[in-house]
Amino acid sequence: MSCVGTGGTISGAGRYLKEVGGGAVQVIGADPTSSVYSGGDGRPYFIEAAGHFRHAETVEDPWPQSYHQDVVDRILPVEDREAITTIRRLAREQGLLVGGSSGTALSAALRVGAEAGPEAVVVVVLPDSGRQYLSKYFDDTWLLRLGFLDGDATHARVADAAPTDEHAPPLPYLHTRSTVGDALASLRAGRDGGAPPVFPAGPCPVGPRRRPTAPELTGSVSLEELETAVRDGKAAPADPIAGRLGAPLPHFGYGEPAAAALAEPAERGLDTAVVLRDGYAMALIDRAALRAVTE
Repeated sequence: MSCVGTGGTISGAGRYLKEVGGGAVQVIGADPTSSVYSGGDGRPYFIEAAGHFRHAETVEDPWPQSYHQDVVDRILPVEDREAITTIRRLAREQGLLVGGSSGTALSAALRVGAEAGPEAVVVVVLPDSGRQYLSKYFDDTWLLRLGFLDGDATHARVADAAPTDEHAPPLPYLHTRSTVGDALASLRAGRDGGAPPVFPAGPCPVGPRRRPTAPELTGSVSLEELETAVRDGKAAPADPIAGRLGAPLPHFGYGEPAAAALAEPAERGLDTAVVLRDGYAMALIDRAALRAVTE
């Protein structure tokens, strides 16, 4: 059992073990869920030095030549949260400080061990140290801001002011290839439906089951600014919005205290922020909603 990065470890060690162990050896890879090794679309994920990353709309990247598919019998996808929770538990209970790749591999190994028979031997490679991730996977502030921690449910959280579960409605979001006309139509429809008059924008493919990740929140589009640009002749309905993007909206993790989020100054005078859960953008929130749950 090994995480798959460039594929050298799992391919080389796996081939040797199969040569000496014959059919009794199974080589199983562990991989972030959106990595292409496990059948994902290559969109951003938060476990570093693991998997194979590419944006879904770029020219397809060749897999590393050091990865040999014929050696690997099975690939198990592992969510970022599961990998992070595993390494934090390993540090707390076993005193082993390892990184996200190790958490991905160990999470998959625990699943394999649970389904294997009592005579099976499961060997897992923990390839990285956690020392370089002290300010990430072992930092509660970093994890809270990205929505990887649930926070203190005894106090009002950001999640109490916005729906962030799997049944939450699609996040208002504009693809950077959208035209000004399409963006205006979406923003006006959102405003009429009660959404804030500013949407995040970025390269995430738009669809009913698509939610952008934090790295895909690369800009924002304001209804007021876009209408003004069209009225003043600085933009035309057929123009792409890529040239009209504002700065990315601020974001909060769903488990963060609502009072703390409310206390942060509104960036660039905007009243709107994105709520993240496990690194995915789930909802838009404004200061009025935060006040409502803290009063």
